[in-house]
Amino acid sequence: MRSVESLVEKVKYLEGKGYKNYIKIKGSWSYSNGVTLNFHHIQSDPFAPASIVEITVDYSLLNYPLDLWDSPEKLLALEDFINRLFKKVTTPSVGKGTGNSGKIIIAGATQEILWRNNVHLSHQKLTLRFRIGLPAMGRKIHPQPLVQIITKILPRSVSFLKFPKFPNKEARNFIDHVSNWFYIQRTLERLGLVSFIANGSILPRESGVSSKPLKNAIPFESPKELEVTIDLPNGLKLKGMGIPKGITVITGDGFHGKTTLLDAIATGVYPHIPEDGRMVVTTPQAIEVRSEDGRAINGTDISAFISKVPFKKTDSFWTNNASGSTSLAASIIEALEAKSDLLLIDEDTAATNLLIKDDLVRKIIKRHTITPLLDIVRGLPRKGVSAIIVIGGNGDYFSVADNVILMEEYKAYLVNKTLEQLGVKKIENNVEIKFKDRTLRLGKELDNKVKVKSKKSFRMGKHSVNVEGLTQIVDEDQLRFIAAVIRFLAKHEIRFSGRKLENIVKLHFKDIISQLNVPELAKARGVDIHFAISRIRDLIYQGGEQNES
Repeated sequence: MRSVESLVEKVKYLEGKGYKNYIKIKGSWSYSNGVTLNFHHIQSDPFAPASIVEITVDYSLLNYPLDLWDSPEKLLALEDFINRLFKKVTTPSVGKGTGNSGKIIIAGATQEILWRNNVHLSHQKLTLRFRIGLPAMGRKIHPQPLVQIITKILPRSVSFLKFPKFPNKEARNFIDHVSNWFYIQRTLERLGLVSFIANGSILPRESGVSSKPLKNAIPFESPKELEVTIDLPNGLKLKGMGIPKGITVITGDGFHGKTTLLDAIATGVYPHIPEDGRMVVTTPQAIEVRSEDGRAINGTDISAFISKVPFKKTDSFWTNNASGSTSLAASIIEALEAKSDLLLIDEDTAATNLLIKDDLVRKIIKRHTITPLLDIVRGLPRKGVSAIIVIGGNGDYFSVADNVILMEEYKAYLVNKTLEQLGVKKIENNVEIKFKDRTLRLGKELDNKVKVKSKKSFRMGKHSVNVEGLTQIVDEDQLRFIAAVIRFLAKHEIRFSGRKLENIVKLHFKDIISQLNVPELAKARGVDIHFAISRIRDLIYQGGEQNES
């Protein structure tokens, strides 16, 4: 293998030459100490996406204690910690120049801990994948910043990943925190819970565009009636609010923490870094559903909610411009198709006419074509599905809730007894949600170049997919993963249903991620993939058998 010293000489020799000559440094170059630098993909232009680079470090140079990564969950945590450490100690930009010149771009490091493809640890080696903007002045090669990156910055960064510089104690605390989160998630089913919010958690965020914790926020405390104690594997005990299976309503006046609590539960499908402040653990298939005016719906059976729409069949409903009620109905059914076991709904983002219908409206309207969720929701637990619903403006939901949590000034109170004293009686409705489980197929024309610019949408060839309503997509890198799944399904003409999608992804995982050979991939859940696919316009629908679950 060629040496890094010869790489440096080659880079210096290219000074002033046309930018396309950078292709000559593509390939692997070896440091003298078991570290290899590989220029995997070379950008064609200073303004093009930065070049893809890999560093590999022989495991013999690392010797991380085996108990740091002796389970898949610990390995995930250690790889995430390494990525954050590498990003922290690496200078993000060197020198000046054209376009992305001298930039070192390392993906990841959100509040959530996700599987990513830019760090991989095995008993043979550690692989780090990132980007370097190859430096230029105009469109001429400018070697000095790259030489500094190769000879100083990268060796220094790698040194922090090895003992004695590696922060072993900090890493252990990080990994213990993540391991505890996964232990609690596995424990939810045994305790009959769908979510757990630890006492002392900081739920409010800095702002609507920041997921960092709000300073001086009121720490969360569980109502005594819902408080549970979880014995952790390390011998510690953790107390917090356990939300039981069934129907839970969160109520309260405006700006008292209802939506903040629901948002924390929604993002509780992922572990968070210790500094995040939210030790919130939610069943992994929980999905937030909302109204999305203008979304595409592809053959979803919404007849359980909407019996009639002019000129359209509701047991196989198609539209490229859904209304608030039809989009919410479709999302609920799509969640059930994907075997979600917990629906999260906020009245602020849900069509009112699909949530409720009061007595006066029922008397005035003679021909009812919409069955509101209020009439159906009690049937969900019998199908193994729970719901947590934020309601601040209509008390009818109190009568169909197993538990009602009142939020006042960010403090939680269980008000079941108060409602009993007020004469609120429980209603058991017997309406069952029946729907046809769709079998879907993607057309080959979707197998095109992927463009992701934000968490709100991505484009595949001529198809633009709006995923603004998928609130549990927390990183745009997850959209690249979703796009990779879509490409794989289209290329192989695989027919699938929502409930089978997760298994397909597991079975073909390596083939899926190999299609997008970039360092910016983060795994998405099967239910989110199904939700994204359901929003593609002109999807091919194969039909399906009647299914009641």
